[in-house]
Amino acid sequence: MDKPLTPYSTWVRETGYPRYSYADGQLTAHDKFYVDSTDFLSSQLQTLSSLKFGALWLSSAEAAPDVSGKKVHISVSYTPASGSGSGRSESGVPEYTLEDGGQEIPISKRRQNGTPWFTKYKTNWDHHMVGTDADVPASWATSTDPATTTEGYRWVREMDSIRSDEVPVKSKQKNADSVIVPAPVVVETRKYDSYTEAATNPATPGTIETPDRVFGYSGQWLIVSVSVRMEGRRWARTVRYQLAEQWDSDLYSSS
Repeated sequence: MDKPLTPYSTWVRETGYPRYSYADGQLTAHDKFYVDSTDFLSSQLQTLSSLKFGALWLSSAEAAPDVSGKKVHISVSYTPASGSGSGRSESGVPEYTLEDGGQEIPISKRRQNGTPWFTKYKTNWDHHMVGTDADVPASWATSTDPATTTEGYRWVREMDSIRSDEVPVKSKQKNADSVIVPAPVVVETRKYDSYTEAATNPATPGTIETPDRVFGYSGQWLIVSVSVRMEGRRWARTVRYQLAEQWDSDLYSSS
């Protein structure tokens, strides 16, 4: 019968092991050892995470001294990588998920070609009109550019900038200067067996880069955050990509 490797030469496999169980479509191998307490270090359990037995990965390990305190008994289990609770996968293999993020965009924002970002935008959304005459000119309803004015009138963000020779003509129509626009976020997660692997050649936040999976969306993707953290017994590196129609190349660099 095939047996998992004995992790350390000082460990002795107990009689009747390994044992096997099968439940809910999953095979599990159980192994048990004993060792003199003087030869056991708790840190040895941490080094077991990379152990593999056929298609099974080591998923748990437990050590406990016997009543006399002279020996330590170690129990380990192996489960499939896809099995419940194992959490194992090949090192560095990416997993992608799609989230709904959001961007705060000024309602007066313009594209690089000068057209309004919001196609229905009017200057009166976020500007007051003031002038030397209180009559409302036709441009109040049609203007899409605060730099374009009718003689005797002008657009202001706030009424406190009105001059002494002017009067309020029309107030702004929107109370918000910006809006939250839904924006897809692709989250890429790679799991590694060590911090060194996870922290090697990380992606750079603020870089325009397209993830390998975009879920059918088109546009430009910006790396908005990168994190490395302990997840279970492995190190996970997470990269978040935010979609926009276009990211300003003067502000963000391409990979």
